[in-house]
Amino acid sequence: MRRLALTICLATALLSGAVGVLAQETPPPATPTPVPTLRSPFLVVDQEALFANSAYGQRVTADIETESRLLAEENRRLEAELSAEERDLTERRPTLDPEEFRQLADDFDARVTQIRTEQDAKARALTERGDMERRRFLSAAVPILGQIMRDVGAGAIFDQRSVFLSDDRLDITDRAIEAINTTIGDGTGQLLTAPEPLDPATADPVAPSDN
Repeated sequence: MRRLALTICLATALLSGAVGVLAQETPPPATPTPVPTLRSPFLVVDQEALFANSAYGQRVTADIETESRLLAEENRRLEAELSAEERDLTERRPTLDPEEFRQLADDFDARVTQIRTEQDAKARALTERGDMERRRFLSAAVPILGQIMRDVGAGAIFDQRSVFLSDDRLDITDRAIEAINTTIGDGTGQLLTAPEPLDPATADPVAPSDN
């Protein structure tokens, strides 16, 4: 009987030792350390980088740069043609009747003025197109930014330029660019509408504060 008890005790000790060794060899999986998160009532975004680094902004910028370069080449060609015409008119002046020369000179000046007006209008159209594309982009970005704001429980998003100092973790610019690229891509084939610019003449006046 005593031998049986000793056998049971020995077996129990060996089993406990084996379990201890097994526990040492295969430790339980470690609990992952929670990543600290920053909760804030507001977020920050770099509005310029949001447009410039997005697929949409890069496409628009490339398109406008191409058209600007073509316009500059056209301006140089027209300038060369008008300069040659002016030289020709100057060389012909001694052989022309003064009244005829004056008429030709007036016609030339009028044509130069018209060409300058047309080329200036083309340049303004490019600038206005850039502004319109930015408004379209921001209009499409607003609901995406709003979703990010709701996802993190914030109540407002500020432009980086209006914030004096903030924690870098509040900046959602890269996250927003990724979400915008996923949603609208470079804008090709997208029916994006731009909000109408505010007309100060028709805008409702701001009610004065009671404070």
